[in-house]
Amino acid sequence: TLLAFLYFADLKIDIAIIEVGIGGRLDATNVITPLASVITSVGLDHVEQLGDTKELILNEKLGIVKKGVPLFTAVKEDFLLQQMHCKCLESSSDLIKVDFERLKIKKLGLDSSKFSYKGFEDLEITLPGMHQIENSILAVEVVNYLNKKSNLPLSCELLYEGLISTTWPGRLECVSKNPLIYIDGGHNIDCIKRVCEFVDSLSFNHKRVIISISNDKDKKSMIDLLDKTFDELVFTKYTYKRSATSNELYDLSNSNNKKIIHNMNDVIDYCYCNRCEFTLFIGSLYLISE
Repeated sequence: TLLAFLYFADLKIDIAIIEVGIGGRLDATNVITPLASVITSVGLDHVEQLGDTKELILNEKLGIVKKGVPLFTAVKEDFLLQQMHCKCLESSSDLIKVDFERLKIKKLGLDSSKFSYKGFEDLEITLPGMHQIENSILAVEVVNYLNKKSNLPLSCELLYEGLISTTWPGRLECVSKNPLIYIDGGHNIDCIKRVCEFVDSLSFNHKRVIISISNDKDKKSMIDLLDKTFDELVFTKYTYKRSATSNELYDLSNSNNKKIIHNMNDVIDYCYCNRCEFTLFIGSLYLISE
């Protein structure tokens, strides 16, 4: 973290976007006073370190809020918003929430999505999924604030260009067009839920998922969601020691169309020799790295 800060200083950059590693309150990045603080969402992840409820996890995230610095969020749950409101009162910080009623979806697809938000018409992104649209309009809110309050005005042209040119390796990333194969590093229940919501909206007749999950995750809840969304489930194991076994994951599934393929090379061969309309690898960043 210190090396990153020194590197940015040497480059004399105009602005840096610093992402917390885990939580926020005790994270190594939490030594700066930013122009704005942002909490996109609150999910149940890293529960051993942060707590096993969303309230406890949010309490750690709220550690990034600094006196007089606004907090931006796309969180929807009222009980979490109230918790944020209390923290912002303590720190004399404005709480700026995404106004979802002002969002109009014009297209939601695998290749791109188009939407309007407040005064911004026909915003476009290539990142698939409703959750990425929500991330984008949160970014719009932050840019609006910086335009008004800071000495770093950002033009509308740059905003549009930034949104459409943004890529995110390993998040609903297309790695093969024929057959159509995507990878996603989602590894907690909230990530899996958002991806499944998007996949449910796709009109393919046969959807296959390749699954490998770390042993310390909520495997059953994640597999329950995947069971409901996909027509075929293939369970495998990545090579790092944290991986749950293929057999354990298989036994947690209630699907009538499931199989085990232990070796990753064999999984890839299977996908190319037994093609289907849509295949997704998901469950772990370790999995998609392999």
